[in-house]
Amino acid sequence: MERKISVEKACVPTAAEPVRKGRREQKKEEKLRRISHAARQLFHAQGFDATTTAQVAELAEIGEGTLFLYIVKKEDLLILAFTEEMAEVVIASAAAVDSRGGFIDQASAFFSRLMAYHEADQALAKAFLREVGFLRDPGRDYGFGKIPMMPSLEAIADRARARGEIGPHFTSPDIAQLAFSAYWYCLRDWANDELSSELFHERLRHLLSMQVRGLAP
Repeated sequence: MERKISVEKACVPTAAEPVRKGRREQKKEEKLRRISHAARQLFHAQGFDATTTAQVAELAEIGEGTLFLYIVKKEDLLILAFTEEMAEVVIASAAAVDSRGGFIDQASAFFSRLMAYHEADQALAKAFLREVGFLRDPGRDYGFGKIPMMPSLEAIADRARARGEIGPHFTSPDIAQLAFSAYWYCLRDWANDELSSELFHERLRHLLSMQVRGLAP
């Protein structure tokens, strides 16, 4: 997640200004990467609750005051770390999907890989999911746009539409959103300990099957 920081502009730009601005932005991005990597390492090693902002700052080799130029509260570190990690997981999951399968099989395989990631560190995953489920400031940039979730699902929908499995009167973005809604619904129940890992997969496939039957031409 890239936190937007305002930069004062001189009234009359000089030739050197773009260079200076570029260097400042590079330094900010480098610090943000170090913060994200430090948070990921500490959260996975000792959990979210046990990790302090001072520890993250120390591992990222910045001052704690500098850290709070990039975040507002400790929970922002959780979102920052998981957003970067989730983008990597989504890309890998989409690449591993067998494009020869039907829509349900492809979507289930894609979501199953995402779920495997969450199951690898359940306490941390549930803390993250509970945090992002109720964003307190919808005007803030949490960096979720960096996660190619919808494009990955739209590609699955495109293949299903090309095979005639789904009617042409439905758009791929709408299909992707509908499939993601089913996934998020099941993931929410899992995070709240209302659905076991086994039932998660069973319930999700059932919901996807219902959607396809309703979308059939």
